[in-house]
Amino acid sequence: MEESIKKRFNGAEKALGKLHEGVIKDSLTEMERDGLIQRFEFAFEILQAA
Repeated sequence: MEESIKKRFNGAEKALGKLHEGVIKDSLTEMERDGLIQRFEFAFEILQAA
């Protein structure tokens, strides 16, 4: 069980890191913005499961 929690935490950490990469950019194209929204949704879902 502890291993499962560690895997979820690592997944959440990676997802939030990817989200942060997009958030800190000064300007985004429409496609990058759409991808950033997708990253947010993915990170949110992972955090909800954890």
